[in-house]
Amino acid sequence: MAPKSLPSQAHLNQRLSYEPDTGTLIWKARPIGGFKSYRAMAAWNGRFAGKVAGSLNEEGYWVIRIDHHIYRSSRVIWKMVTGKEPPAEIDHHDLDRGNNRFGNLRAPDNLSKNRANVPTRRHSRSGLKGVQINPTVTKQTYTAYISVNGRKKNLGCYDTPEEAHEAYCRASRELHGEFHNPG
Repeated sequence: MAPKSLPSQAHLNQRLSYEPDTGTLIWKARPIGGFKSYRAMAAWNGRFAGKVAGSLNEEGYWVIRIDHHIYRSSRVIWKMVTGKEPPAEIDHHDLDRGNNRFGNLRAPDNLSKNRANVPTRRHSRSGLKGVQINPTVTKQTYTAYISVNGRKKNLGCYDTPEEAHEAYCRASRELHGEFHNPG
């Protein structure tokens, strides 16, 4: 499912300022136009103006509510900086979902590249990304695999986990380029 389109860049810049050094959004003071009364405006500005906008969600992403819709802050920042509608997924180069400095954000050309930039799974029995242990009766071997467009592709069997991981790394560099993450 595609994410909701964001408000215009002008609307975002009217409501928020972006602090590039910290990667945070800050609420700007709002004029009376969007409020029912002067008192409501003063209460909102007193509570929010000049403060960090949004909060961390349970997945570790900063999210923000704008005009009754919730957006990931990384997408809001992308539009504020570039003026263009952000892609459905924005990759955080350093894997820190809370680091929204624009230099850390990048647009993968497809979802599989974004999913390539993930660390080794916590429950990996081999401890190496792209390596699966194959226990057999005679000798334990290791299979290298890589996911491409949601499908698992076998890269061969190897005698050591290091050889299998190297096969994964070669394939990942070739397929995912700058999004390659050895885990």
